Amino acid sequence: MDFEGSYWLYHENHPHTERLLSSGLLLPKVRTLRLKNVFPPSIDVLCALKAPQLVELDIDFDFDDDLDWEFSQPVLSFVKRSKCDTTLRLFHLRYAFMKTKELSATLRGLPFLTHLTLESVTTDTTASLLDAFEALEDGPQPYLPNLEALDLLRLQPDLYFFPLLDFLKSHRPYRMENGQPVFTNPQDTFKQLTVTYQTMPKKNQELEGSEAVKVLRKWGGVSVSIGPILYED
Repeated sequence: MDFEGSYWLYHENHPHTERLLSSGLLLPKVRTLRLKNVFPPSIDVLCALKAPQLVELDIDFDFDDDLDWEFSQPVLSFVKRSKCDTTLRLFHLRYAFMKTKELSATLRGLPFLTHLTLESVTTDTTASLLDAFEALEDGPQPYLPNLEALDLLRLQPDLYFFPLLDFLKSHRPYRMENGQPVFTNPQDTFKQLTVTYQTMPKKNQELEGSEAVKVLRKWGGVSVSIGPILYED
């Protein structure tokens, strides 16, 4: 279902709409639901759907910098109405900009997931989306206890990654003795982590392109030599 970035409009008080929102449009054979180029507030389209056999949910947003929209409520309500907690195992979220609490609340409400993909997801906190993993630690239950694979794609290169390390250690706790790890629990379900980073263009030398430097060099009789920005491995 491709929204092409458009807004999903409906008349809330229309009888047909009321019936649709109360019971949900039944999609009995749908196992994979992909919502593409979703305008963020239009995610409430999930309130009109019901997919009891859903295995995979893939949500791809049309980027918007407005944070004033709900995500966890429509997603978790959709899952609850669909009663697909026994089948839903894969969740992909792409190109989203949202509040950290919305992301963490969503993940906490999907403990049965085995595969999670977060691609180009950013949040309202300085540490970006990994703050959501840190927030999950504060919950009363183990977070994402059945997770087998985690894909974090197109991360910002300067991401604060310590919450991710804490998440990994929570799934395979250990302590170091004589330079060797001693694992405190048997291996759980978690088996795979994939991380990729956004490609960042090298910064242009702003001083080199400034008007004053150009004028002094060309007409002012000043020899100007400016070295490149160097990047250290």
